Amino acid sequence: MKKAVSTKIIFYFVVLTSLFASHAYAASYFLLPGYAFYRGTGAPVTESITFPARDTASDYTINVYNGGLTDYEITGELVSASTITLNGTDIFLPNEFNQNVSTLSKTVHVEAANQLDVTLKGKPGGVIIVEIVGQDSIPPSIVATVAPLPNAASWHKSQVVVSYACDDGQSGVATCPDPNTIN
Repeated sequence: MKKAVSTKIIFYFVVLTSLFASHAYAASYFLLPGYAFYRGTGAPVTESITFPARDTASDYTINVYNGGLTDYEITGELVSASTITLNGTDIFLPNEFNQNVSTLSKTVHVEAANQLDVTLKGKPGGVIIVEIVGQDSIPPSIVATVAPLPNAASWHKSQVVVSYACDDGQSGVATCPDPNTIN
């Protein structure tokens, strides 16, 4: 004979799981992870990439690593001039780059849909890596649901499945807990 499971026990399980999940968020995240741009031979070419943003009210930091990165060390050929624009606004101009500048950073604003345009100038072989980093100041939300619903006396007499819906309005959610079956 199966024991009845109280809705209160399931509620406490859901609350504890929700509290644990709501405190497990990172302070910073990549809106645009490190993307490498290479200076090929011939005339300079503008390369464009597009990316979305969930949070358009917050500020972001665009970081440029002149010469690229390997294990957090600049290892490639530095570029002497580049133009980087975001949504048609110049962020970095050619005079901000030279063989002595390995990193550049600025605060930028983004839109829901974004276009980053990069034109590398100077001698062929140069490389830069561009990343855009945001600060996630709002914890994610997790909502648990129980199925089947309890009977009129708030009890379950069969297995209960607790499912989760996760969201984060700033950085998004990489994973959400799998449903749990409680006997």
